[in-house]
Amino acid sequence: MPCELHILNADGRLTGWMPRIRAAFESSLDCVAAVLPVGDVDVIVYDDPDYVLPELGMSGFCTSPRRMYLPLDSAHPELTHAFERVFQAFFAHEMHHCARRSIEGFAATLGQALVTEGLACCFEAELPGGSVPVYATRVRGDALERVRVRARAGLDERLAGWGEWFFGTREPDVPLHAGYALGYDIVSTWLERNRTSAAAAFAVPAADILAGGRRRNR
Repeated sequence: MPCELHILNADGRLTGWMPRIRAAFESSLDCVAAVLPVGDVDVIVYDDPDYVLPELGMSGFCTSPRRMYLPLDSAHPELTHAFERVFQAFFAHEMHHCARRSIEGFAATLGQALVTEGLACCFEAELPGGSVPVYATRVRGDALERVRVRARAGLDERLAGWGEWFFGTREPDVPLHAGYALGYDIVSTWLERNRTSAAAAFAVPAADILAGGRRRNR
């Protein structure tokens, strides 16, 4: 088995969720593995309401090509009726990161991080039942263009962390989730022009996508 599921449940809050988590894990793994190389990845699920997106009741992050974390809020109303869809989205997003993290240029610079996140957002939307994540469409129009201009000068600069460009620590200069929106815009343009998918492009160098992912008529 390329992936192993670990449900952290010492406090018992996920006991009632375990059958649903296991079923969502198996179906999501089958869906992702059909189109993306899946390595030996530990998938760690745990209840932590402080580290989820308020709109979705769940989140995700990976720390290596072999490890992802999926915190959730077991009391969140969105998960009651949409858990399987939300789980697949975050699982797919982080599994794309795991695959890309094994290559050079995952997110050492701002440009690489934008491409990495844009690819993962596009990958979510490619899967059956998937859609573009809400955080990739929150910044639009003139606000997105201001972010694009601000980012252009620093694409090759070393990325100190995700806070400024993705998590809103520099609001209002850089809006919350601006990096996801810009990354999605760049990558979706490149994928359309090259008639390919985020799954197939998981190892494409960021420089190639940045060079070919500029919107026309700007």
